[in-house]
Amino acid sequence: MSTTSTSSTSSLSSSTGTASTYSTGQGLISSLGLGSGLNVTAIIAAEVGVTESPIATLQSQEANLTAKISSVGQLQSLAATLSDSVATLANPSVWKTMSATSTSSAVTGVVTGSPQATSFSVQVQQLAQSQESATSAVTAGSAIGSSGTMSIQLGTWTTSGSGSGATSTFAAGSSSAVSISISSSDTMSSIASKINSANAGVTATVLDDSSGERLLVQSNSTGAAQGFKIETTDGSGNTGSASALASLAFDPAAGSFGMAANSYQAAQDTKATVNNISVSSSNDTLSGVITGLNLQVSQVTTSAVQVSVAANNSAAVSDVESFVSAYNALNDQLNTAVQYNTTANTAGVLEGDQTTENLQNQLNSLVLGTTSSGGAYKYLSDVGITVGQNGDLTLDSSKLTQALTSNASSVQNLFSAGEYSSNTSASAQGLAVQMQNFLSNTVLATNTGLLASDTSNMQSGITQLESQISQITANGKALQAQLQAQYSYLDTEQSQTTAMSNYFTQQIGLWNNSSSSSSS
Repeated sequence: MSTTSTSSTSSLSSSTGTASTYSTGQGLISSLGLGSGLNVTAIIAAEVGVTESPIATLQSQEANLTAKISSVGQLQSLAATLSDSVATLANPSVWKTMSATSTSSAVTGVVTGSPQATSFSVQVQQLAQSQESATSAVTAGSAIGSSGTMSIQLGTWTTSGSGSGATSTFAAGSSSAVSISISSSDTMSSIASKINSANAGVTATVLDDSSGERLLVQSNSTGAAQGFKIETTDGSGNTGSASALASLAFDPAAGSFGMAANSYQAAQDTKATVNNISVSSSNDTLSGVITGLNLQVSQVTTSAVQVSVAANNSAAVSDVESFVSAYNALNDQLNTAVQYNTTANTAGVLEGDQTTENLQNQLNSLVLGTTSSGGAYKYLSDVGITVGQNGDLTLDSSKLTQALTSNASSVQNLFSAGEYSSNTSASAQGLAVQMQNFLSNTVLATNTGLLASDTSNMQSGITQLESQISQITANGKALQAQLQAQYSYLDTEQSQTTAMSNYFTQQIGLWNNSSSSSSS
């Protein structure tokens, strides 16, 4: 019995030692933390982060290219403004701008072409006016009482003689007479509406005064040829003063009845003399009298008005000022974009960009360049335009004005001689023509211009960067999916291992308990 007991004790001791050894192994497995203690999410994020780490650098490069494209866009806009300004100076007619001055506001000159420098006198005898006539007053709202037609004809009235012996004749114009039907129930208002709807070249209005209603008729345009005659025929066929509608008529040649019996304003032309030569117009503008110049008249004059035409140097100076301003705006933007800012210790967004640096250099060469076509003037500095240390232009307006006054043709040639589309050499072209050629054909040409090509190359760079970012992102997602699958598999395996370990632990415990009971 004792032997059995000893054997049992020995077996228990051996079994107890085995249990202790397994328990230590289980603790080692648990310390790995697989499926429980590990932060799998953080591990996967770290692994994916390493794979996607180049994206930040690529995004920085993309942002840099985007900033460059924006800067080039600003340069393109400023270059277009400069191109427009230069095109103005390259136009020879700009340097022949004339202006007119007069000694009275009664006559003003308006340049419409290329007048010669000149001076002349103008006297105005009468101003153009339209014909105006009115019927006698009738009771407001009353019907005309008779039916028939009224015929309105535009043309010219001529009066000969004076006083009671004056006679009037009418010459119909080229347009046909317009016939308007009148009913006995028509009032002055309805007759006015019918006249206005007939497009007869006149406008009718009803005036209501203390005496009653009057029909006012006025020709739509001024000038002697815009007079009108109104003839009426009643329902019985009567015309002239015998017509029952005679009150609506205007026909001084047929007698003093209807509107002709009342005061009226005759249509007339503007009449004036230029250097004592008679001229006329159907309105208040004397056009074609002086080549390239219209004369606007506003009142009759009692004495001659002197009108002078001379070169408008101030307009040319203003155009040059616009050019200088446009050039400086582009040059300043170029300086900001391509140069290193020593104060802020920052590089310009386009520093090192060969296209924009080349643009600035060529512009600087053009404004410092020369032309063989300028006559007395060969450089911009000859007419007061100088280049500063930072490349900006400065204009001495007094010097330019003096050059225009003393030798306008040489100033014109300095800027606008030749045509940039011709086969002449650049040196034989005006400086504005040279710059226009450079800006239009080299810098701003659609698709092929320097700035358009630069922008296109940068956009291609952005496309390539976005493609790389997309590929890296896809790789990161693929790695994430792979790691998640692997850790999921490990978690499953660990769960099974843990379950088996727990089972063995439980069985060993039951075995030890059973052995202890047998020993006692």
